[in-house]
Amino acid sequence: MVVLKNAMRYFLAFAVLLCASQTALAAIEQADPSQLVYDYAELLTEEERTALAEECVQFGADTGLTAAVVTIDDTGGLSAREYADGFYDGNGFPDDGLLMLIDMDSRTVWVSTCGTAEAEISEGEIEQILDEVFFWLPDGEYAAAGSAFLSAAREAYAPEKTPAPESPEPVSPEEPVPAPLQPSPPQEKGSALGEGLPGMLGFSAVFGLAAGGITLFIMLALHGRSARTTVGRRDYLAGDGLRLTRREDDFLRSYTSRVKILQNDSPPRGGGGVRSGGVRSGGFSGGGRSHGGGGRSF
Repeated sequence: MVVLKNAMRYFLAFAVLLCASQTALAAIEQADPSQLVYDYAELLTEEERTALAEECVQFGADTGLTAAVVTIDDTGGLSAREYADGFYDGNGFPDDGLLMLIDMDSRTVWVSTCGTAEAEISEGEIEQILDEVFFWLPDGEYAAAGSAFLSAAREAYAPEKTPAPESPEPVSPEEPVPAPLQPSPPQEKGSALGEGLPGMLGFSAVFGLAAGGITLFIMLALHGRSARTTVGRRDYLAGDGLRLTRREDDFLRSYTSRVKILQNDSPPRGGGGVRSGGVRSGGFSGGGRSHGGGGRSF
């Protein structure tokens, strides 16, 4: 009898939890996963939704991840994290991707990562993504905030893993083949040397005579002009004599300043605490998949 009562209690508890989870999932909008931009809060114009969806498609082509942007004004009592994770799982998005939720009900932005995006994008990079989003969000620039989310996520997700398209090697035009050198007509051996030798000898003789004459003239001009220079100790003395100056620095006193260093008694922050205005998450959603990410209030 006791075993039957315990079994009934466990069954009722399980039924309550199942109903609660189904109620929570019922509050999440059902959508086409290929749409990628879901503006339920009507924060974007039609042109902005189209342009942002094209950016999401390009993001997927560049990284291999699925990216989605969702705006909502009523989460049905769910937190921004629960709604973002549930929206991603409940609408059948691929295992590898990320989603940004703008929750106008609680005025919170949440970035949810899944699969490879969760593994590759760290908490610090989530903070950087939120920094870029919050550059535009407080001013109501929601479309620009969505573009900033995609750009920052692309930069954070291991860009070296994205294969760059191979560019074909440039084909150089055919180089012209140089014409063969034509041999010069043969000359008689010794003809050129014989013609220039007399001129070279004459020039050398004239140059030698001119150089010798100039040298002789300089020696004769300077002969007898050299004077004996006497250097004495007075030549190194100034006219006013030698002066010595004495200076002294007297040490009077010293000062010592002391400043008390205050200890930080707050406990270390982990992955689930508040950090720079953002919150961290890591766990499983109602859909059974692991999610990471973080968010901030605005």
